[in-house]
Amino acid sequence: MAVLDTDRNGKPEVYVGGYGEDGHQGRVWQLQTGPAGLTGTGATSFHLGTLGGPTGRAHFGNHLVG
Repeated sequence: MAVLDTDRNGKPEVYVGGYGEDGHQGRVWQLQTGPAGLTGTGATSFHLGTLGGPTGRAHFGNHLVG
């Protein structure tokens, strides 16, 4: 898990890595925060293939959780 303000709007986003997801290809979820705290509304997810990277057992997201 990592907490970052990647869009620089003054509200941090929470990134959660699931390196065993999708047959160990890995996936990362981005969750928004607001005045009430963490919310799943507007959540997105991505993997290396989404970003144009390799597919297969890449364990993407491992550095967020490992």
